[in-house]
Amino acid sequence: MFDSVACARSAVLLARPLIRIESNPDGTIADRMDRPKLVGDIVTNWIKYGERRKTVCFATNVRHSVHIRDEFVASGVRAEHIDGSTPMDERDASHGPVDEMGSTSMERLFRMVAASIAWFAIGLQYYLVTHKPDVAIIEATIRYFSYFTMLSNILVALAMTLPWLAPNSALAAFFSRPSVRTALATYIIIVAAIYHVILRPLWNPQGGQLVADMIEHVATPGLYMVDWLLFVPKGTIAAKSVLWWLIFPIAYAAYSLIHGAVTGYYPYPFLNVSELGYERVLVNMAALAATFAALGLVLVAIDRMLGAEEAPKTG
Repeated sequence: MFDSVACARSAVLLARPLIRIESNPDGTIADRMDRPKLVGDIVTNWIKYGERRKTVCFATNVRHSVHIRDEFVASGVRAEHIDGSTPMDERDASHGPVDEMGSTSMERLFRMVAASIAWFAIGLQYYLVTHKPDVAIIEATIRYFSYFTMLSNILVALAMTLPWLAPNSALAAFFSRPSVRTALATYIIIVAAIYHVILRPLWNPQGGQLVADMIEHVATPGLYMVDWLLFVPKGTIAAKSVLWWLIFPIAYAAYSLIHGAVTGYYPYPFLNVSELGYERVLVNMAALAATFAALGLVLVAIDRMLGAEEAPKTG
């Protein structure tokens, strides 16, 4: 029955009945095998030596199988748990149809379309920024990459591109991790919210600038959140991950202050030390960091809720 599984970059996990060794005073094979390091080694070695081939992994019991599945998913590998109580329709759904990269056809097509839209806006915005008559191209390029909007959109575009364009690469594995994709969801939601609440009332873009703005602050965030809800495995993200997610926006804020002090250019009015002073800007930065953290925790809660709905019975 499981010979029909076609899950490249996937692992279908099947739990077998508990096996007991009488000479083992510590308990069972399951107790010895279901340890974090051993489970982690399974995933690490599969990624290193498995060549992303379709795989069936036999576990010692249901709990062991679920732990292996969760470790694969946390590493950005599509994996499913199957045991004797799994309904037939769920078994069928767990191994078909998928392509050689472990993505469903719908998932791959969706990401190709979303990536194309995102890269178009990224290219258009670069053209618009670097073709202003009063700014040299090198300075304009530095300014272009000094916007959190552009950095976040580029990261999202990479996350929507690499899993199908270069599925065996280390970067594809990185951007396929649920924790990484949820961090990007946090960033791109903040990008959209700040634009519509703070920045949009301050100016009136026209023509190509309007097109770029609408894609970067409406279309790309919306498409990415659809991808996150539909295609990112749920239930494996720890709340402490939010602390790691804060590194990028905090590093960006520090860069903005240093770059602004050297050049006098601040990409956002709420970071403009020349107008607001350092005390007010630091307060704004603290408020933004708290907003990032709060939103991250909300997404973790949603992830856990959706993961609980999808999780198989482990008893």
